[in-house]
Amino acid sequence: MVMRNRNDGADARRWWDDLPPRVRTRVASPETETHEQPAPDTERLFSPGELVRDLSRLALLFFVIVVANMLFLVLVLALLHT
Repeated sequence: MVMRNRNDGADARRWWDDLPPRVRTRVASPETETHEQPAPDTERLFSPGELVRDLSRLALLFFVIVVANMLFLVLVLALLHT
């Protein structure tokens, strides 16, 4: 069962009181550990040659799928026409 807010639309500033106590204490307590940001890598994920090769493989895969679909449809049409 869902518990309704005490202040549905009337006073939006008191939303903190509607939270369960354990959630309030977990959110309110400051983090004890500091998270260090890793240094950004300056190298690229893909070189231009790898990117072109991968995209051409994808285009070839789509072309093969289109050709296979066309052959299937022509075969079905030939079987239905007879």
